[in-house]
Amino acid sequence: MDPQGGATLTHIVTNLAQNSITVAPWALTVLAENGLEIIPQNTEDTGLLPNRRIVAWPYTDLTDKRLFLGKEFITLKADTEVDCACKLGLDLHDGTALYVIGDTVFTKKYSHVKDGNYTDFGVSFETYTLRFLEIETLGELIALAENESVAHTEQWKLGKTDAMPDPRNEAQLREFVKKYR
Repeated sequence: MDPQGGATLTHIVTNLAQNSITVAPWALTVLAENGLEIIPQNTEDTGLLPNRRIVAWPYTDLTDKRLFLGKEFITLKADTEVDCACKLGLDLHDGTALYVIGDTVFTKKYSHVKDGNYTDFGVSFETYTLRFLEIETLGELIALAENESVAHTEQWKLGKTDAMPDPRNEAQLREFVKKYR
């Protein structure tokens, strides 16, 4: 950790097999229940072409009360009163997600390669909740020969807040993210 509340984590995958394998580094962070995840969406103006990918798992209900799909942000609550799983995957060009619990803000950043070769229909970010919440970042799929390695780096930051934003108010979310990104 640095004095400003940040840390850099480097996840390394090394092929110890005698043959080549294809892997994708996957960094999964599990967070406590009853918090709010804020995910800034891709907002590039691409005219009539798509600018984002959202992938849902079969058990995910897009009308789930914990989930908000806005124009600029997606929010997901880790709610102990809901007993069903929810998982989404995204191609986050900005590579940033925040988690607010109590007076603490956790920010997780990683590098996304636009049009990179990612798993799960091309997503570099996944989130999952079933009471607790997971923020998952992925590296690109890569072939590794024997004893070769690949690294996936994340930047973590902790901050303090005196108020949680309304999870369905994009103006509040925009200001919150600007402050804690």
